[in-house]
Amino acid sequence: MESAMIQYSDTLLQSATKTTRYDLQFRFAGRTDSGVHARGQVVVATLPTSGERNGMDDAQIQQQASCCWWIQKAINSRLPADISIRHVRRVPHPDFDPRQDVTRKRYSYTIKYRRRSCTQSGIVDSGPNTIRGALDPAILWVCPWALEDSKLSEWCQRLAGEHEY
Repeated sequence: MESAMIQYSDTLLQSATKTTRYDLQFRFAGRTDSGVHARGQVVVATLPTSGERNGMDDAQIQQQASCCWWIQKAINSRLPADISIRHVRRVPHPDFDPRQDVTRKRYSYTIKYRRRSCTQSGIVDSGPNTIRGALDPAILWVCPWALEDSKLSEWCQRLAGEHEY
């Protein structure tokens, strides 16, 4: 997964640097494990706030930076379809650290599995097969085992909460 994170961060950095024309440094909230996908990854970048940007004075920069939509739109226009910036906000303080100051993380798991069914002749596996479909999302994990629907909720509850992995 580290190589995927490097590709993600490099792609984001290149797009942001081309857009702003500044040599930017990013700080990320963290990496994800294999099979877990970062939706809402927090990234901090320091952007210039002096009047040198496109001839604007400080008041014009503050006015544009306060809504931040132009930064989001400009960088997103240079990103591939599978990466996008959802929100741009000013950080609460200059020393904001996306790893230490983040208030929560949410992990999402998408699983395609076979259902286990009982018949008079015994247990049979039915439902979607274990071949990834052409229209399945890239973040889908295809489980090769038959799972019981009634147990899935119980198993998911074991993942909820705080864990030290």
